[in-house]
Amino acid sequence: HSIENIGIILLGFGLYVIAASYSLTEIAMFGLIGALFHTMNHALFKSLLFLTAGSVVNATGTKNIEEMGGLIKKMPYTATFFFVGAISISALPPFNGFVSEFMIFQGILMSSAVSNPVVEILLIIGLAIFALTSALAAACFVKAFGAVFLAVPRSEESKHAKEVPFFMLLGPAFLSALCIVFGLFSFQIFSLA
Repeated sequence: HSIENIGIILLGFGLYVIAASYSLTEIAMFGLIGALFHTMNHALFKSLLFLTAGSVVNATGTKNIEEMGGLIKKMPYTATFFFVGAISISALPPFNGFVSEFMIFQGILMSSAVSNPVVEILLIIGLAIFALTSALAAACFVKAFGAVFLAVPRSEESKHAKEVPFFMLLGPAFLSALCIVFGLFSFQIFSLA
């Protein structure tokens, strides 16, 4: 997923370069701001997912997803924070990943003003690949959430897992809040700049 998100960021920067070379300032800004915002968002939701994964490993004593399951009942806070991270990385509204990816997506859609047909075709191909990878990310995290937190426990460790201590929940709680705030209030944040 890091490769996918770095690709999205580079797509935004590429859109900026192409649009700026054709003096399409508005489209260029969509690409640049979207890429920079997605860079920050990626740091937030990826850190959130790593922290919650560490909490799960700490609680179960295993890194094998096939030995997990049913942890939503045992670790409701960790499950909630992982869910926020999964929605954010999958670019689903109203979380932060959606906003930054939508900005880049919208910039590419507006790029029909580019007068070079080859560049237009390449941008459309990039857009199609962008949409495909976003859909694959969503499918992957649906599977990950289901395997770890839903169904029934598939090992003794999962049956006896407990929520992690309060201080291990602080970091994920803070990052979850930022993912929500930067998604819901992105318009207000950008209007301040």
